[in-house]
Amino acid sequence: MTTVRELVFGDHAGEVQAAERFAHDVSIAGAAVSAVSQALDFEVSDVVVWAWKTRSALLEAARETHATPGLVREVTVKTYALPWDYEMHLDVLINGTRSATVKFVLSIALEITALAATVQNGRLTGLAAGRCKTSALLQAEGRMLAQREVSFELPAEVKVGDGIALIPDAVSSPDDQSSPASRS
Repeated sequence: MTTVRELVFGDHAGEVQAAERFAHDVSIAGAAVSAVSQALDFEVSDVVVWAWKTRSALLEAARETHATPGLVREVTVKTYALPWDYEMHLDVLINGTRSATVKFVLSIALEITALAATVQNGRLTGLAAGRCKTSALLQAEGRMLAQREVSFELPAEVKVGDGIALIPDAVSSPDDQSSPASRS
């Protein structure tokens, strides 16, 4: 599963490059990038599912199938675009002392194409196709630290298990309702 951290930085070398772009003391830059890297350690698929719960053809199918038990909707979406921006203020600790508070802004753009999904009882129960092209831009204090693009197959990234609740009435666990940012 691809994490937002991997999307933004790629690997540890990407984190090092981001720290080098940061116009602060080297120790503060390294600690700040490490802190934001940890905060971004959640799956890109969480952002995708959160978007579907907010506004999509899947959300409408979830409402219909929840209202009519036994109804199954096959949803095909040609293209679905989603911008997602997240701002975080992180305290940088060096030797246990706060050295700085850094404002990070993460912008992710998702473009989902050829999505074939099954919705039943208000839950996403299957994905048969779909590609997601993602791009991410991470800035700190107005300075670009990292920028990347990644594409992946949705059925490989979004594990539906017993189904993912798309509406509150279909929720079976507390994790189904949280946004990706609330878990970071």
